[in-house]
Parts: sequence; C-alpha cells; structure tokens
Amino acid sequence: MGHHLRVLEAQDVQCVFVVRRIHTLAMSSPEILASHYAAFGQIMEVLVPHSRVKHRFSRHCCGQLRTRPGSIGFVVMADARAVEAVLRAGREQTVAGKRIIVEPFKSAPAKPQQKRSGSSTPPASTSAGPGEPALEL
Repeated sequence: MGHHLRVLEAQDVQCVFVVRRIHTLAMSSPEILASHYAAFGQIMEVLVPHSRVKHRFSRHCCGQLRTRPGSIGFVVMADARAVEAVLRAGREQTVAGKRIIVEPFKSAPAKPQQKRSGSSTPPASTSAGPGEPALEL
C-alpha cells in the first residue's frame, strides 16, 4: 500500500477516487475497474494493493504466501470533471455485476515527525510509515 500512496502523492487529489469492496472482482479488479470507468473519461492509472497472506493451514503448506485480492483501490482519472461524474453516479455502484463503494479521495496533511528518544520502533499512533504520506480514507 505504501508504494501506491507515494504514487498518489504526485496526483491532483481531485482527479482520484477511492473504490472499496472490490475484492469481489478478484485479481483482475484493476482491468475491470479501468474498463468500467473509461466510460466517464480517460483513466490514467488504477492502483489496487493486493495482500500477501499465509495459507490458512500454514504447517501443511510449507510457509508459502498466497496473494489475496485487494479490497480497496484508487482510480486516477485525467480530468477532475470525470471524477465528479463518477461520484455523482452514487456512493454504491455496480461494476461487473458486483456492488462496490465509491468515495472521493482525501489526502490528509502529513503529520510532523516526532523525535524518537533512543527507540528504534515508530510510535504506535503513527498511521503512515516513515516517508509515507498520511491518508484519510
């Protein structure tokens, strides 16, 4: 997710929207979302961070990780008017027969770095890792 947030830092927040509950679209969700939302305008990029998780019965699977479809994604459009049109279509939308949630993207201002006094671990209250932008979803 950190990589995707760094990519979004360079984008105009008005040209980005958030899609949730997209795990039902499976691993091809970026292509499905791009195809669907192209009807509203030019798609610049679709970012979907998939998860890497241990198998449910890890002792039987040699500790290998499997990739699970992401449940949140970010769609970057070329024009803010296209994003406005997508958002006007409603918070709950149907894409490829699946109901998803669409929300505006809001970039939170970066929190000031706290000085660490001899600790090598970040404070528990930090929502973003070092060098990652804070994100309000």
